[in-house]
Amino acid sequence: MRYIAIVFLFLGAMIRGNSSLAQFTTSPGTTIGITVATKVGVQANAINQGTISNNGTLYLYNDWSNAGTYGGLGIVNLSGTSQTFAHNGQQLASLFVNGGGSKQISSSVLITEGLVLADGLIDVNPTASFVVKSTASISGASPTSYVRGKMQISGQGNQYFPIGTGSTFTPVELIKVKGNAPVVSMEAKEPHPVGQGGLGVVEISQARYWERTVVSGEMTEGKITLPTINESFIGTMNNASIVASDELGGTYESLGQQSTSGTVDNGTVTSFEDALFNFYALASEINNSREADSIALVKLYARANGDDWINKTDWLTAPIDTWHGVSVQGGRVVGINLADNNLTGRLTADLRKLSLAASLNLSNNQIGQGVP
Repeated sequence: MRYIAIVFLFLGAMIRGNSSLAQFTTSPGTTIGITVATKVGVQANAINQGTISNNGTLYLYNDWSNAGTYGGLGIVNLSGTSQTFAHNGQQLASLFVNGGGSKQISSSVLITEGLVLADGLIDVNPTASFVVKSTASISGASPTSYVRGKMQISGQGNQYFPIGTGSTFTPVELIKVKGNAPVVSMEAKEPHPVGQGGLGVVEISQARYWERTVVSGEMTEGKITLPTINESFIGTMNNASIVASDELGGTYESLGQQSTSGTVDNGTVTSFEDALFNFYALASEINNSREADSIALVKLYARANGDDWINKTDWLTAPIDTWHGVSVQGGRVVGINLADNNLTGRLTADLRKLSLAASLNLSNNQIGQGVP
């Protein structure tokens, strides 16, 4: 087996000196080593049929096809304006996107150390997998450099997806993901074929939506953060909510609002409940009224298995003023006491809508999610 160490000046002179050279190919059985701090530039289409060990930086200005073996802890810098990148399912330590234009990911790749989005769009072929480990660093994403198509992240913890639609950068974050070796993909799409809003949902965004897929393993926990982009229909961030459904045109259930930042034109909303559905969108909800109080209590009954409560007098059958454990003043709920009442399951994010409730006693029950 031959071993060839190629430095930037040698390879650059060889390729640039022959303007008719349209392709650079490494032959089967050939090994090329790019050492630490070494920079190699290829301005022709590059085909690897041998073995490349990259511990430096490999600059690619045209198409790449990896039919051989690729390894090392170095960087691949996509510096052309229109490129196809076919890595054929192998690992890549770090990918640097530069030069503008579109980088077509035509076959699968797994990035293990870092992804830098400086200038240019990553377009993922529907038949390819663009996977980044959750431990890899992701930086530099912007309206001029993001991922279009499905982006996958493997592992637990916080997962940042610098994704967007054909025209808009719409990044998503999954927070504190837990599960059994989860590999999760997110994709942004537009417009949104709006489905039906669930209880308390006033209006759902028609601009865009996001699709989540568990590619392998299992995701059991994790909140989702979505961007607000010119969502004037929401009114104020106090009314903003994330809604989710398992069917694109189905009924969208509110995941509530754990926190917000910015404005409805340029901000973010983080869900209170876990993102365990297939489709997500932004919505406006009913807040700060007797109707909002009623919706919160109805959802509490449903989520906490109200049919099995020890005392459920008048719940769902009479005005809220007479429901067991509910205190009402001036038509608004001011307190809830359902201690020792066999509540099980999970709380609802809509409890945050009880804006005048000064007390909430749910002690000595089996509730699986904290108070919003």
